[in-house]
Amino acid sequence: EKKREETRQKANQFHQELEQKIQSGISPADAFNQASLSVTHTEPLIRKGVIPQLGYQPALLDAAFGAPEGKFGPLIEMSDGFCLFWTEKKIPIDENQFHEAKADFQKRLLEKKKGDAFNQWITQLRDKTPIKSDLANLKN
Repeated sequence: EKKREETRQKANQFHQELEQKIQSGISPADAFNQASLSVTHTEPLIRKGVIPQLGYQPALLDAAFGAPEGKFGPLIEMSDGFCLFWTEKKIPIDENQFHEAKADFQKRLLEKKKGDAFNQWITQLRDKTPIKSDLANLKN
């Protein structure tokens, strides 16, 4: 617990120093490099996605989506350490692509519901219908 608190204080110190450097005009990449911190760029993230090299980190994803574009995000505590991040840019959703995906999803969901209803109807029909099998009496 003591080690974790020391690490938190050090991370907060890095966070404040980086914010000051960035506000003074140093690029985020240069500020991170000057602090001897490794910088990893990611592909655009999705809210329920996995972050490369970090895995599924819901607190980090929430903070990243809540941070303004071109700003330094808050210090995020994770199970195995702390994360400092810079939100380079946010990519807005493509409205046309969203509506196409929504229509496709509605169509697939409707087909699934139809199939489920049909299977339920068939099952009920089989349960209600007495079926007599004479297969045991046939010799050929």
